Amino acid sequence: MISKNAVLQKLAPFTNFKKVLIDDQNTSDIVEGILDNQDQYEKEYDKISEMFIGDNEVETARNVFDFLKQNVPYYIEPIEKQTLRSPSAILCMKSGADCKSYASFINGVMSSLNRKGVFRVPLSYRFASYRYDTKEPQHVFSVLYPGTNNEIWVDPVLPKFDQRKEPVFIKDKKIKMALIAMSGTATQPIASLQEMERYRDKLVNMRDKYLNAGVLTYGSSKELEFKVAISKVTKAIQDASITSISGISNQIGDIDWNNLFGKLVDTAGKFAPQPGGFSPGYQGPTLPQYQQQTPSSGISTNMLLLYGIGGIALYFIFRKK
Repeated sequence: MISKNAVLQKLAPFTNFKKVLIDDQNTSDIVEGILDNQDQYEKEYDKISEMFIGDNEVETARNVFDFLKQNVPYYIEPIEKQTLRSPSAILCMKSGADCKSYASFINGVMSSLNRKGVFRVPLSYRFASYRYDTKEPQHVFSVLYPGTNNEIWVDPVLPKFDQRKEPVFIKDKKIKMALIAMSGTATQPIASLQEMERYRDKLVNMRDKYLNAGVLTYGSSKELEFKVAISKVTKAIQDASITSISGISNQIGDIDWNNLFGKLVDTAGKFAPQPGGFSPGYQGPTLPQYQQQTPSSGISTNMLLLYGIGGIALYFIFRKK
């Protein structure tokens, strides 16, 4: 379960500053205000988005939905005083949050993960009218894969995830997908599907090994770094399975994966501290033995440095166009 306090610790402090959108604001003002508000707080959502990562984009959206249901009560703002809030304001105001804040938080997190290359999921704000006499929206919520047969509705105003109360009229405002460029040398071979699967399996085995050994702890920032990397490779594999390797070569870059990433994975094992041995069922390679040292409950300096270098390498390997 994601802790509200843990999320708030990463965000800029809430100052209780309130800003009314505009005196006598109309629907157009509110729509534009929501989109501008998301752009304004991109960096704040970047601080927390990885805390919500699940096995895929749908589970990630479910995690955000559950978090808001558990921590932010629903509150209807007066028509004459419509406000937009920062992420910390959404979480801190005791009165709760309205549908604008819910949709902003959900799309803020999901859009951040798109920018980081974890997902490439189309998103939109869906403005909805439930009245036959006007198309002016009375409600807004987040939609994944808008305009397709695979839509996922994320609306914490309703009791359940992907629950649907069909509007009479809708208007979607899609969030622009970030273009993430990656360069490579044309002389290097393109990774095969089997290579990508092998590297994904190496990452999974490394993570499980370190978790079993006590080097990593579940839910820690370092465990999340592994989850991010695994998600990126898995998404590349899924894309390759659909479009073929040549179809995604521009997205993953022409990288000599076997040399670059293989060395990164193999090197990581050499720096792993020895907390007293792995579980009897572990059949991985024997790690080098060092002189006896005082036991440490955390991760060694070498390990932290390696993760920093590894994170940069993974960023350049896996980020997508």
